[in-house]
Amino acid sequence: MTDIFRRRIRALPVRRGGALLFGAGLFGAVMLALALSVAAPATPVAAEAPAAARLNDGIAAWDAGDYDSAAAILKPLADAGDPQAQERMAVLYIRGLGVTPDNAIANHYLHLAADAGNAAAQSTLGMRYLYGERGITKDEKTGLAFLRMAAQENHVVALTTLGLHFSKPSSLEGRGDKPDLETSHDLYRRAAAAGFPSAQKFLGLLYLNKSYAGKDLEKGFMWLAISKINGSAEEAEAFSGIKDVIKDEMSLFEYAWFYARHRALVTRCLESDYEDCG
Repeated sequence: MTDIFRRRIRALPVRRGGALLFGAGLFGAVMLALALSVAAPATPVAAEAPAAARLNDGIAAWDAGDYDSAAAILKPLADAGDPQAQERMAVLYIRGLGVTPDNAIANHYLHLAADAGNAAAQSTLGMRYLYGERGITKDEKTGLAFLRMAAQENHVVALTTLGLHFSKPSSLEGRGDKPDLETSHDLYRRAAAAGFPSAQKFLGLLYLNKSYAGKDLEKGFMWLAISKINGSAEEAEAFSGIKDVIKDEMSLFEYAWFYARHRALVTRCLESDYEDCG
């Protein structure tokens, strides 16, 4: 395996200090985006410290796994109207880190942060409305509105969630009982180009979908392989399953040629930072 297969995923385009959160109904896992800022020096009196420095202190405590301190620092900032602190506090209340789990309080902070334009909060809140999760009544129209706002900021979870939505029939966009696979493709592709493994997996599966006009075995296999490189056991399982099917349908010579070409496509795509992916 060459070094290119171990390259680090490009930084995900979320707001600084935001946290990526997967909805339970969609991915069943929570991924927290690491803040890029460095902790500011401690001040003798925290209340007198500039808000930005206190936010950095809260994020530093978060990154160090000191969630009790993170909650103590971030809560006053959240209550004072800081959207990054609000989104972080929502995650703490969702996961019960440094605070007692409370979906009602989490949803309160999510609404505040989302209304202030925080893409991570918009994405999380959008999924909660879309699927009717954790204390929020299902409202697909509201959920899609929040997801679209987050997608405008290229939030990868929002892009992928919208891609999944458009891959299924829905009456909300006036498309009746037909999916919109071209829109799904465009949304997956944007998130995949940011290095998001789940989007890369769904993009690969879309290329293998017989109903998709752009069906392409090589591209599908390539994106599934890339998702395996960048992702978790879930992506690896998806790749292995498709690999076995393809291998069974080809002769030994055909599969050897196909696999060699596939490796070249994967290498080219990764080396181009997802610009040259066929």
